[in-house]
Amino acid sequence: MQQLRVQASVISLVISLLMAPALANSHDSSERYIVHWQAAQPSHETSIQRNFQPRVLNAAGSALPSSQISSEYLTAEQAQEMQERPEVALIEPDPKRELLSFGPQGDYLPYGLGMIQALGISDHLAANQRLCIIDSGIDGQHPDFNHDRISGRDDSRSGAWNQDDHGHGTHVAGTIAALANGQGLQGLLPNGQLELIIVRAFNASGWAYSSDLVAAARSCVDQGANIINMSLGGNLPSTLERLAFAELAEQGILLVAAAGNDGLSTPKYPASYDSVISVAAVDQQAQRASFSQFNAQVELSAPGVGIWSTALTGRGQQLGAGLVWQGQSITAWPMQGSKSLALTAPLANCGLGLELCAAEQRICLMHRGENSFADKARNCQASGGLGLIVINNSEQPILGHLGGYQAEIPVWAVSQSQGLDLAAATESALSIRTAEGGFDFLQDQGTSMAAPHVSGAAALIWSHFPECHGQDIRAALAASTTDLGNPGRNAEYGHGLVNAAAAMELLASQGCQRQYWVGDQLLPDNTLVAAPPSENLVLPKLDNDRSSEQIAHENRQRAAQPQTGSFSLLLLLVFAAVVSACGFKHPRQQTG
Repeated sequence: MQQLRVQASVISLVISLLMAPALANSHDSSERYIVHWQAAQPSHETSIQRNFQPRVLNAAGSALPSSQISSEYLTAEQAQEMQERPEVALIEPDPKRELLSFGPQGDYLPYGLGMIQALGISDHLAANQRLCIIDSGIDGQHPDFNHDRISGRDDSRSGAWNQDDHGHGTHVAGTIAALANGQGLQGLLPNGQLELIIVRAFNASGWAYSSDLVAAARSCVDQGANIINMSLGGNLPSTLERLAFAELAEQGILLVAAAGNDGLSTPKYPASYDSVISVAAVDQQAQRASFSQFNAQVELSAPGVGIWSTALTGRGQQLGAGLVWQGQSITAWPMQGSKSLALTAPLANCGLGLELCAAEQRICLMHRGENSFADKARNCQASGGLGLIVINNSEQPILGHLGGYQAEIPVWAVSQSQGLDLAAATESALSIRTAEGGFDFLQDQGTSMAAPHVSGAAALIWSHFPECHGQDIRAALAASTTDLGNPGRNAEYGHGLVNAAAAMELLASQGCQRQYWVGDQLLPDNTLVAAPPSENLVLPKLDNDRSSEQIAHENRQRAAQPQTGSFSLLLLLVFAAVVSACGFKHPRQQTG
């Protein structure tokens, strides 16, 4: 009996260090922290005595040694006490990371593909690229993907990689790799040969922790990815993230993240780390989207407004332009809280929409101002209107909502110039095409939609120059942009709009470089900033001895090589089997 108790104790200790541990009964008064240990982590018994419940990031998921990093739920008092312990080098909040989009709004060609000059570039070499998407998963049944070239790993916290409860990850993946199969829309690499790696790090609510993101990035690399797309972000930086991503970038991994959707100059993370390409969003007129973050870390811009891509099967919208007038699609933005349906009807000019108007069986046309969007929708409905188009007072997009009011009609917004054209011809018919249900595609907006344009363009270009290092591709993308806003790099657009064709020409003429001559200037200067020595942490080496030629050779061979899990993952599975045989159960992990 004593031997069994000792055996059970040993197994319990090992599992607690390698897998997600039991949590306290409630985390109402605690927050999650990342603990950086000076050396090996102290014993589990010591933590238990101090009421600490560690969740150690296992070796298969962490970019740093598991003995030096743990993620723990602590009260503020416990965090302060832990910081004072000599074996703790640093303790920091484990900030949340959220998906960065706003929600719904032959092969259809989304405008972004042409806008970044990618349509003329062949993807016949796409098989030598592995692109990892850290997101909410992917719809494993969607007909517009080659699922034979998509793989991933399940996550015990967020679920199976080939299931997507949110829809965000499926939309991101479509911009990159939707097939040219005549059944929907086309992505940047549409021949189905790009290998997608899906790491599901987000729950159905669309958030995860910073340490989860680091574990996800490490998983991407373990599975052979050379590009990682992160259409996500949060407000607070993390030392763990910064060090891990700096290391991956130095290894040659190209890291791409959404700049943020607050429309402010405040930084978002991971986009604002020096090792990551921060991507801002522009609309179809190449103007900065009003929601897009602007700061010194913004590096590139890409289309992010009104982007059509893949949705959860049967839960999308009717594919195509949201508004069609006189046979031409109109750039427009659906308002949150309005109904989605398809209709065609003549227009009725209702001025500011302050009162009822003659709109029976027509689509109301109202100018912005004086009253709320919800009041305009109410007056249109009361007038017998079938739908509402709001004309903005500028050329900027309206990312509007009805303030909690649920309209029974579709409500869309258009720019001032387009609205004035409509107002001059109110007797002509306009079609609203936003029927929901039974469709596999969706219009969305956000810097989340801009980031995969950059990731996909990078994979497309890199497939033609596999001998290059990730930082060579990064430099080529930055040096070949279409300049926007104030000349040169600026806070709104970074270096400018991604131009895939120009990047190809630059690489073809100058080869793999960290800086490129553009005219008489040497651009860009994106030298990575080394981590300060005060962190008291020793970063492991991740294949730093590999040459660019070796990496290129491996890229070309990867498509034909089956991937196996890491030794650490095998250990986890073995220990899980032992625990199962002994009657132990994996504790339930709370998500917030």
